[in-house]
Amino acid sequence: TDWRDLAGATWQDIAGEADRALGELSGRCPAVVVAGLSVGALLAFHLAANHAPPVVAGVVAINPYVRNPIFAFLPVVRRIRRRVRGVINDIKREGQDELGYEYLPVAGIAQLDRLMDAVQTELPDVNCPVRVFLSDVDHVVPKGTARWAFARLGSEDKELIELHDSYHVATLDNDAEVIFRGTHEFVARVVCEVTPRPPAGRRPAADGPKPRAPRR
Repeated sequence: TDWRDLAGATWQDIAGEADRALGELSGRCPAVVVAGLSVGALLAFHLAANHAPPVVAGVVAINPYVRNPIFAFLPVVRRIRRRVRGVINDIKREGQDELGYEYLPVAGIAQLDRLMDAVQTELPDVNCPVRVFLSDVDHVVPKGTARWAFARLGSEDKELIELHDSYHVATLDNDAEVIFRGTHEFVARVVCEVTPRPPAGRRPAADGPKPRAPRR
């Protein structure tokens, strides 16, 4: 793919692709937990708002990017620039390298802004369990916006875990293991809550016919 591809995509295209992928997973899995970093977390909230458990059993959001007041100036920027520098490698840990595009089209960022506007109105409709991992220092997500979104989530089962040694791309940073362990525990819990259990005292049926006892 190329960074220019984003210039021709609408926010509905992006959200629709995420919804299509969820539909494929739902056809194979009894429950799905959606996890995302940055804009991926924004899409995770969108899916959860539009699909109740067990379709979306829970959400794991890492440094969710749900709001940016500076995007209000995009109509002016679009008149003078077609592209801006990409945002990559906001990582505290030495030696890590995030793959990403060198540039981003301003037209694509404008569509991201519209997606943010749509998801902001949907946050109260996110009623599944949510676990948010949030870096103390983030040079991408404007300060306070992730907590703003967290406060507006409709879920009664929501938790915010602070990351004290990572920047925006926390899954490649010093707190990665905190995220991995916390996500594993969260997924195991919420999937058990929405997956039906066999009746007590009844063993699951074994595959294939049972052998007959020999005649005497």
